[in-house]
Amino acid sequence: MHHGMMHTNFGVPNYRKSLTTGKKHYLYSDYSDPILADIEWSAGEAGMYHFEFDATDSENPTLLVTLLE
Repeated sequence: MHHGMMHTNFGVPNYRKSLTTGKKHYLYSDYSDPILADIEWSAGEAGMYHFEFDATDSENPTLLVTLLE
């Protein structure tokens, strides 16, 4: 049961721990899945990146990484 608390420890399943730039990724909290992997991300190219954590839908938070032009 969800009590409206914000869970602040997020990760991804072991089989899907690499983030892709420009693609929205669903995150999981240790509350919803206690066996989580750290998120791995490599820039691929030099530049400034924007990390957008969206918890508007608290049951399905997402992380989107985009390269700033």
